[in-house]
Amino acid sequence: MTDKAKLYAVKNDEGEWMSLDGTKMGIWYSNNPTLFKDKSYAEAQSMGRKAHVVTLVEEQKVNLPREVGEELDDYQAEDIDLLDYLHDVIDSEELRVTRVWMLHDREHRIGILADAYRYGWEAEPEAKWYVKAPESWGFNGYYFCKHINGQVFPENPNPAAFDSDWTQFTRAELKKYHFDSDIFTLVPVEADKEVSR
Repeated sequence: MTDKAKLYAVKNDEGEWMSLDGTKMGIWYSNNPTLFKDKSYAEAQSMGRKAHVVTLVEEQKVNLPREVGEELDDYQAEDIDLLDYLHDVIDSEELRVTRVWMLHDREHRIGILADAYRYGWEAEPEAKWYVKAPESWGFNGYYFCKHINGQVFPENPNPAAFDSDWTQFTRAELKKYHFDSDIFTLVPVEADKEVSR
């Protein structure tokens, strides 16, 4: 999750909000609070007024694997509440992708799913790899590249080419071109070191 945006408001001991809109005689109302970007300014407004500063946090969407988020959307479309959804993650065959995703850190990921249910989700950036051609094929230092016509071929690309999509393969493309075999060396796009499969 990304950093949350914060705003501040002033609330008195009776539960009313400070509203400095200038259209009314008083400053305390049950709705329409004045929001401050600076906490110290809000604190200064509350001084001497039997009031305190309330921090308002805008919740951000949660990053989820696309398949997990799509399963969540399917459940929300059926108007299933959060507790039933979390129960079904453990029990239901319909949520198989989510159940497998949760195996790695169940307690932490239950919280992530609950936040995604409440605040929405967006797809995690898809992992990509460079595929190094096997040296035994005579292509020392070569990487596979995608041609515009859909073919793949080993090439010794210019280092600037590594920033382009034609040298980066998604997990689906690795399977499509059979690069998920042990003979190929996969290098994660974000990593500096080579990872052998």
